[in-house]
Amino acid sequence: MSVPIGLNESVLYLSLLGYCLYALGWTNQRTQRGLYRFLLMLTGTQQVAALILFLLYLPGILLHEGTHWLAAWLLRLKPKAFTVWPTLRGNTLELGSVQMTETDIWRDTAVGLAPLVVGSTAMAVIGTQILYATELAELALGLRFGRIVDWFREMLAVQDSMLWLYLLFAFGNGMMPSVSDRRSLRLVVFYFGIGVLMLVLADLLSRQVSIDWLLAALASTAAPSRMLVSCLMLVLLFDFCLLGLLSVYDLLLSGRRTQ
Repeated sequence: MSVPIGLNESVLYLSLLGYCLYALGWTNQRTQRGLYRFLLMLTGTQQVAALILFLLYLPGILLHEGTHWLAAWLLRLKPKAFTVWPTLRGNTLELGSVQMTETDIWRDTAVGLAPLVVGSTAMAVIGTQILYATELAELALGLRFGRIVDWFREMLAVQDSMLWLYLLFAFGNGMMPSVSDRRSLRLVVFYFGIGVLMLVLADLLSRQVSIDWLLAALASTAAPSRMLVSCLMLVLLFDFCLLGLLSVYDLLLSGRRTQ
């Protein structure tokens, strides 16, 4: 079994991609909840706070629900209601939804993953063609902090950079699978993992099966995975900054209450 060139780099960036997506799922939920609490304190009205939050995340919401509906229509799952509007259901705030007929786990998973695939593609286009974010992950891993500062200055000098950064933030947070999207995904990932494990064991125990094609495909993911990691790092930076500001606000608010 030959090891393709670039395999180690691919494994590194694919691992980082997984960690970044997990981190984004964590920050996304907490950022939305924190912003809603802040807006509620600011406006004093649930409906107004929900509307402002909805408008802030609107590009990501349209991407999420629109790709759900399109994937369901292409897979003949008969999408029904398409809602893009903030709705309060008890303590839960829904920013959009698509109702469709549930069938098998494969098509349900495809519909659930559609926002992640389309959102990643949109982020890749913005990050590489407009904001030149491709090298951010490489600079961060190399701890080249001086060059990172220079890179940020160059990025902010791009025309309409703040608009593109906002879209990157909205798409990155909007593409993450919801709880309902992840129901069938776990089982598909399990089946896929079992299949890959069986191929690897068959290759190790007998030379009748070769996984060179699998290793070659894995090695070819180095560039796109590095690109996505760079874009996700930017989104995570915004999310963590927001969480930090919201945490400071909560501390100040709690300090006033105790006085």
